[in-house]
Amino acid sequence: MARRKLIPKPKRGYGNGSVHEEKEDSGRWIAELDGVRRRAKSREEAEEKLRLLQELRDHRVDIGKSSQLLGQWLTIWLSVCLPGREKPLKARTLQGYAEIIRLYITPYRISQLALETVSAKDIRAWLAELKCKGLSGNTRANAFRRLRTALADACREKLIAANPADEVEEPDTSDAKKPVVLGLAGVARFLAAWEGHRLYALFATAITIGLRPSELLGLRWQDVDLDARTICVQGQLHRLKVDLDQLRKPVWVDSTKTPAGQRTIHFPPEIADIFVVWRELQQQEQAALGLAWPHGGYLFTTLAGTPLNKDNIRRDFKKSLRRAGLPDMTRHDLRHSAASLMLAQGEDIEAVKEVIGHSSRAVLERIYAHALPENKRRAGESLGFLLRREDEEKEE
Repeated sequence: MARRKLIPKPKRGYGNGSVHEEKEDSGRWIAELDGVRRRAKSREEAEEKLRLLQELRDHRVDIGKSSQLLGQWLTIWLSVCLPGREKPLKARTLQGYAEIIRLYITPYRISQLALETVSAKDIRAWLAELKCKGLSGNTRANAFRRLRTALADACREKLIAANPADEVEEPDTSDAKKPVVLGLAGVARFLAAWEGHRLYALFATAITIGLRPSELLGLRWQDVDLDARTICVQGQLHRLKVDLDQLRKPVWVDSTKTPAGQRTIHFPPEIADIFVVWRELQQQEQAALGLAWPHGGYLFTTLAGTPLNKDNIRRDFKKSLRRAGLPDMTRHDLRHSAASLMLAQGEDIEAVKEVIGHSSRAVLERIYAHALPENKRRAGESLGFLLRREDEEKEE
């Protein structure tokens, strides 16, 4: 039997590893360093894998560890790294991260690449795939940020030598849908469309106070003082997966989006009157159900006394826009409309910031810049009366 001809390994400096063909004319190549082997389909690919092994070793990464796929690392990152942080993410944020990875990373080729081989070129190719699917710049940017953060944590864990996402430009978000802002006439038409509807109180509160949708649904009667006409915003209502294999359930979270979100807001007498009428209706519904009525104490509830489902509200909200002949918008746009109208009415920007619950004045000015020019014009012209008085005295 003929002895197999050995393919000599190219000589390299001591300790720098080697690249060689597995069998003569097999087309299968091996990159080897310190007893660790990586297979490749070409000599060029093997050279690149050897370079990566050398880079990992030089950064004191244990190259002897069995290679894991990017998708496997993302699973570990979601289930171990993020919950284990000194300042853990909120449950809703964590589930949002998991949803982004499930929809926009896991189904794509990049998730099947070995973690240590993921390159800037691979990330650009993945972003191009997302763009070809017609995903918006905002969606692509969000997915990219999650991947970049996961790879940064892999760096800290010494699983990779450097973060390839640092070499990739973040997707452009200039195509993001601009918020729809209603003027006074638009608000009047919107409220008229809800007149006589069971949830009139919900949307009247949204358009006049500017709460976030989750804050609005999380309000409880104990947060409302009808005599002082104040609402104390202390938390939010989200639908979360309490168990991974179960459907989302309404969960009241005792924190807001930012610390500035926990605030006390004064509301107008008209809202107080609306709340009184709404409370009477809700008490009638409770009496009809008797002991079957749940004791959550929520301000806004379904006919069965349970927390409102945002998806059901969204459907009714879209119908009301069509009835009123208004442009398509989101429930969050009601918050934008409320803040814009407050500023357009000349309210102090610091006071509006407190009511809206923004943590930064700069953020408020950036988001609602369209509503500020009129205020600046009025401020610039406000002392003109002093000159008019002087002219009048001269005429006398």
